[in-house]
Amino acid sequence: LGRAGGWCRAPLPVAQGLVPRAMDGKIKHVCADGSEVLLDAHPSIKNHSVLALRQWTTMETGAQNRGDSTVLMHVSHSNLARHFHELRLDMHMTIEALKDKLRAHTGTGSAHMWLTLLDDRNQPIADLNDDSRMLGFYSPYDGCTIHITDLDPHS
Repeated sequence: LGRAGGWCRAPLPVAQGLVPRAMDGKIKHVCADGSEVLLDAHPSIKNHSVLALRQWTTMETGAQNRGDSTVLMHVSHSNLARHFHELRLDMHMTIEALKDKLRAHTGTGSAHMWLTLLDDRNQPIADLNDDSRMLGFYSPYDGCTIHITDLDPHS
């Protein structure tokens, strides 16, 4: 059922008499070009275009999948008001590689960063001061924050 990619671009309105059939929690929707797609039924959404949009925005794309060594962390900076939420970081990356990655986000040079690992209540866990150690050595978990203190006197 459906076109390449699984979605029709111009669904027919239900008012034109093409009422889709419900099948095992799915709704068969006929598109304007005659193709058919299956939509997940929803108890409160009756408009099929909205239902298709909901299904498209909540579908599993594979991007949600992540490796066992990936952690989602927040990043804050001493000189920036902006916080970076849920950066995906690999526990096997060295602190030196982490600093290089954070430099691209913040502009602070790696040599001028002091990194502190904070828990989900913003309490310090550890200073990430050994560039040769891997991030996983410090046991971060999803929701932790890495706070960058900029030591550059000219920034």
